[in-house]
Amino acid sequence: MSFLKEARKDNVAVDIESAYSLLNAEYQNALKRIDSLELEIARLKEQLALMQHQRFGKKTEVSLGEAVVDELQTVAGYTRRKGYKSVGRTVDTSLLPRHKIIHDLSEADKQCTNCHHALSCIGQDVSEQLEVIPLKLYVAEHIRYKYVCNYCQTVQMAPKPKATIPKALAGGSLITEIVLNKYQYHLPLYRQSKILASYQVATPDNTLGQWVSQSGSGLMRVYEALWQACSKVNYLQVDETPIKVLKPSKKGYLWAYYAPHCGKGLVFFELSLTRSGSVAEERLMDFKGLLQTRWLCRVSKAT
Repeated sequence: MSFLKEARKDNVAVDIESAYSLLNAEYQNALKRIDSLELEIARLKEQLALMQHQRFGKKTEVSLGEAVVDELQTVAGYTRRKGYKSVGRTVDTSLLPRHKIIHDLSEADKQCTNCHHALSCIGQDVSEQLEVIPLKLYVAEHIRYKYVCNYCQTVQMAPKPKATIPKALAGGSLITEIVLNKYQYHLPLYRQSKILASYQVATPDNTLGQWVSQSGSGLMRVYEALWQACSKVNYLQVDETPIKVLKPSKKGYLWAYYAPHCGKGLVFFELSLTRSGSVAEERLMDFKGLLQTRWLCRVSKAT
């Protein structure tokens, strides 16, 4: 009986030791799992903070003379790129006109302060700064001398140059400035009117609007020539987008015809009060080639 009791005790000890080993192994696995989850939580928190900063934080810009360089930064659980600034010029000034400003010593200062002998020039130090010449308005007076024949009293003078807009005060350079500011740089006419007023030239914005409208009428030949160039290609992309108009409706559509393979690409715009397909059909009546839109791609044949 004592032998059986001792054997039973040995079996119980073995079972307890085996259970302890099993529980210890599960405990170690749980610790590793917890560490892994903590790293995952830290990584997700970092990603969430980065996304919130990109969406809601302040947008920073790279200043002149600085460039963004990528660097690998190790964060808990993962590796991401970190942007930092390194000094280096990023603005190309080689194509700009240059105005040299000489800074030289006076004749009295061209002597050594120690031995008072004459100094010799050994070189020069050059530094650059970007400057701007503000807008300057001037009046161009066209003076034509009159000549008369003393015998028959015939009067002759040089022909008057054609104006960009007949009977308008604005010259070609001013009209070009207004049109570019409005359509390329999106500067409204009422703001341009205020800018001109700051140069002592009070010009109402409705007058600027008339100049822009008349200049557009004068550019119709260029507009038609642009379409002729676009219509001769064999591949066009067409799309329309809504746009606000003042009269006669509050909504219109700007149709765009893009020829990507014509030189560096040509874009032709057409304004319409409807998005009906008849607008494109009428415009593309004589077009032959591949036509691509958002909805379909088809071959247009000559009619």
